[in-house]
Amino acid sequence: MASGTRIARALEEIQQEVPEGLSNIEVEDPSNMRVWKALFHGPKDTPYEGGRFKLLIEFPDDYPLKPPKVRFDPPLYHPNVYPDGSVNLSPHESSPWSPQTALGPVLSSISPLIADPNTDDKPGNTDIANLYKTNKEEFNQKAREWTKQYVLPK
Repeated sequence: MASGTRIARALEEIQQEVPEGLSNIEVEDPSNMRVWKALFHGPKDTPYEGGRFKLLIEFPDDYPLKPPKVRFDPPLYHPNVYPDGSVNLSPHESSPWSPQTALGPVLSSISPLIADPNTDDKPGNTDIANLYKTNKEEFNQKAREWTKQYVLPK
């Protein structure tokens, strides 16, 4: 159960130094330490500003050999968010996951990615990425509408 101990230690560390853009990080279900939930706060000067979104962090059985899966529930309207809500936090092969990777900086990368989408290197949703590249005004309008529809109450 070494991974369970490592997950518990990671939760303690994350709660002491909460990553940018996140709050209320806790275990989703006390009987399952492998699934956390958090609130993601939409970055300023983006169509998501003012929004609060549920984020799930799911640890695989072979963690830390494999990275946790991070996903928005419901999915965020964004080029780097897959239809199932998951987010690829290391789209660049130059920064692959390893067992020594600290979770805090990985989770801290969500807010900058949402504020400044990466549409060229493995976007999670190619249709949204294409709209972002070709008609940013329409993209922003759709993202604002989505934010109003799915934002969590304060």
